Amino acid sequence: MQRIKIIRIFFVWIALLAIERANAQTCIADYFSIDYKGETPQTINKTITANNEIILAGGIPNSLSLFGDGFLSKLTPYGTVVWSKRFPAPPGYNNLTFRDIASLPDGNFLVVGSIEKYENNNNIKGWGILLKIDKYGNVVWGKTMSRYNELVITSFFTNIYPTNDGEFIIHGFFIKIRTNTPGLGHNERGPTFFIRIDKDGNVRWKSQFSMETYAFGIPNTGFMQLQNGNLVFSINLHEQLLSGPDIGKIVNEYYYLFALDYTTGTRIWDKSYQYPSTFSYNVTSIGPVKHVAELPNGDLSFLFSFSDSVLYSSSPYTKRSANMITTSGGVLKKVLGYYNTQIGCYTADAIAGGGNGEQTVLMYDGKKPLLINMDKDGQILWQKAYDPGAGYVPQSLLNTPYGYYIFSNKQGEGVSNLIKTDTTADMGCLNSSISMITEDVSQLFKNKDVSILSFATNLEHFDNIDQVSMPYLLDATTLCKKACCADTVDVGNSKSITLCEGNTYTFPDNYQVKDSGIYNVVYKTQKGCDSLVPYHVTVLKNPASLSLGSDTCLEESDSIVVKATGGFTSYNWMNAITNDSTFIITQPGKYWVEVSNSCGVKRDSIEVFKKCDVEIYIPNAFTPNGDGLNDYFGIPGNNRSRLIKLKIYNRWGQLIFETKDITKQWDGQYKKIPQPVGVYIYYTEMENPGGKRITKRGVVTLIR
Repeated sequence: MQRIKIIRIFFVWIALLAIERANAQTCIADYFSIDYKGETPQTINKTITANNEIILAGGIPNSLSLFGDGFLSKLTPYGTVVWSKRFPAPPGYNNLTFRDIASLPDGNFLVVGSIEKYENNNNIKGWGILLKIDKYGNVVWGKTMSRYNELVITSFFTNIYPTNDGEFIIHGFFIKIRTNTPGLGHNERGPTFFIRIDKDGNVRWKSQFSMETYAFGIPNTGFMQLQNGNLVFSINLHEQLLSGPDIGKIVNEYYYLFALDYTTGTRIWDKSYQYPSTFSYNVTSIGPVKHVAELPNGDLSFLFSFSDSVLYSSSPYTKRSANMITTSGGVLKKVLGYYNTQIGCYTADAIAGGGNGEQTVLMYDGKKPLLINMDKDGQILWQKAYDPGAGYVPQSLLNTPYGYYIFSNKQGEGVSNLIKTDTTADMGCLNSSISMITEDVSQLFKNKDVSILSFATNLEHFDNIDQVSMPYLLDATTLCKKACCADTVDVGNSKSITLCEGNTYTFPDNYQVKDSGIYNVVYKTQKGCDSLVPYHVTVLKNPASLSLGSDTCLEESDSIVVKATGGFTSYNWMNAITNDSTFIITQPGKYWVEVSNSCGVKRDSIEVFKKCDVEIYIPNAFTPNGDGLNDYFGIPGNNRSRLIKLKIYNRWGQLIFETKDITKQWDGQYKKIPQPVGVYIYYTEMENPGGKRITKRGVVTLIR
């Protein structure tokens, strides 16, 4: 009987465990909507999922919108902010924007964008930027595509795509200035390019495209790596008049489809499809290709937006979303257009929608986000609409085991929004009505050859750049939510870590931290939510780095200010404790400063002289005979001036000794061969305590 009870208890326990595991697996498949507002307005340009977390990339513009910083943030699957960082423009620039991001297997990321310098509202220089970011938002290294040639004003990086073998393709373009050509100004977009890089940013090849006539593409491109390894792209081309009364007007618009060989970057095939132009100066009627898919039969699908032959000027700026289906070689088969009852629809993003060539497309009808799932033939399988309120413009779409994540930017407010659906794409508190219309619009797109110059090059154009990140406060406001658990910040188990400069601390997730900051280490709870444990890391300056510099002098000044190495909490200046790293001196003499913390203690001193000009004493003879007396010739250590260099020549003018270190002296040998007795010429350059350079020439006699 006892055994039967035990068996029953065992099976009840197993059943409860199964229920708990089921809850853990399905709990997060609920829905919610969250607004994110930063210290200043921010904009999301791209989102990705990595290691069960979500990464946001974009920019933080200032009030003028021309200047700003880069923006990155990491969220849990429940939308809790793990960290958020801003990336100031590096010295010499006033704008940095991130356009795209890709994940690395080790939890780090590669992010691309551009750095620019504006003066008088004109872009005067700028380069594409590539950064490697670690899992906590810190910069590992940075590279820019600069020094291309003197005609190029700016290069932009707009996309980075992961390939099947762990490498990446960067897309970008150049801008040239035409200040002497009225109507074009600074808007002439030059060649577009594609760069294949490895995970460390090393260039494999660069393939470049340009037109004989002036044309440019919207700064975005569709991409797909085929099963055979080749790369398929699509770019918008907008051809403008270069002369006459209508100079600068767009006269022809195309979708340019092409394939590149993955190994070499050379073009395999290309096709161009012309669309009726708006014949305007500044606007176009076709939107960028947002997604490329390889269908099960080898056909290709290109998802984009268009506006007929007349500009549709109100939001969402295009009249229809569209799906262009071609053969594997780019030959047009059909184009389907989509809109929601009233004409007005824009393709914001798209992802693979499952097996058999399905795609899920994020659209915008000017009022609300639309989520459309279509089969390999472009026919709609299901459709959803969500109403978060006025002004939310969808930007990015993610598909996860927990449901869909839709990210939007709220126009004019700098607020970012996340809508998370359940696994059936429902969002109970924001669901809205939708009735999509599908029509065949193939007749609007005409095959037309365009003269595109293409060449591949192995030239390396990346330069290293220093880039830093800093915390950016991002507040989250939940608008509506249905969930069976919630993320928590486990303040009770927070830890304070103190490090000495140069040392590291290893978090439970094996990340080695070396910089001060607050790091949220994420743990998964039983039901599938996250528990964030804050680690407060303080890095102490190493006292070994303390320095007061060289001796100095008052000369005619009443006082001078000496500066110790910065970064310490407090300084002991001649037994006076202060947090100031500077000290005012009014009298000649010897002065010292001392710093101490748990990493150690160090004292450094200098001598301050009344006059800056001091005598340089150099001996005129030495006896390198090994008796321990005058065996070496050099600058005595008690000289008050700093040695810059000392050179010694023999009678034939041959340089036989040279040093920049005052502690190193000549032993009378050259290449380990003792030199003969006689007269040798020396030349020395020194710097006196006032910073004035002094040179001295003379002779020294070698005696044995």
